[in-house]
Amino acid sequence: MTVKTWQSLTLAAVSMVLGSSLAWAAPPKSCKSVSLGAGADKMVCVYESQNLSQVYQHVRSVLDGGDLLREQFPQQAVSDELPENNDEGLVKAAYSLKNGAWVMDLGYQGGETTVLLQPKGGNVQVEIVMSAD
Repeated sequence: MTVKTWQSLTLAAVSMVLGSSLAWAAPPKSCKSVSLGAGADKMVCVYESQNLSQVYQHVRSVLDGGDLLREQFPQQAVSDELPENNDEGLVKAAYSLKNGAWVMDLGYQGGETTVLLQPKGGNVQVEIVMSAD
């Protein structure tokens, strides 16, 4: 899974070659990256003065397969099976709401990615956990 260039904000470019380990680019100062071991990494960033919908649209625009994700975050738990053999390798997207946070579990041909968008005051904290197969 590859994250496209982050347009003037928060999350660092993250790349993964399918079937291999994750590699993080140098993150902006407003982000923290943590290696979780066993082929998993986590990036935490804060979007200042934005709401969940704005941040969802930005995250959706930079994730591989983002054009296959729902245009608006659903207000109930739902799971989508995506077209096979799409260019991005995204095969499944599950959406849920947990304690006021929006959660996406994304299944790629080369691993799993969990995206958590959580309001924090007038900001939104984004956590992305990527795990290689």
